[in-house]
Amino acid sequence: SIRVNRKSDINLPALKNEAILTDTGGKFVYTLKHGRACVTRILCGTTDAESGLTPIFAGLKAGDKVITGPLAELEDGTPVTEQTQENN
Repeated sequence: SIRVNRKSDINLPALKNEAILTDTGGKFVYTLKHGRACVTRILCGTTDAESGLTPIFAGLKAGDKVITGPLAELEDGTPVTEQTQENN
């Protein structure tokens, strides 16, 4: 048998699953850097069914701005304009 101890006081960033994309290289998100979309590779956990949030274990750091949509026409380096929730 295996015993796994979990630390409950660890704060991890979490994203809605819709912001997380997958390609042959694995999971990634688009982050905003210098007015352009930038592919940022991430390591994430399993989406929580209740909240719909996916914990991010690696790849994002404090202050990173994740682009949440629309994602269909984005590519690495696409110019983007930042909008906050209040602007929508």
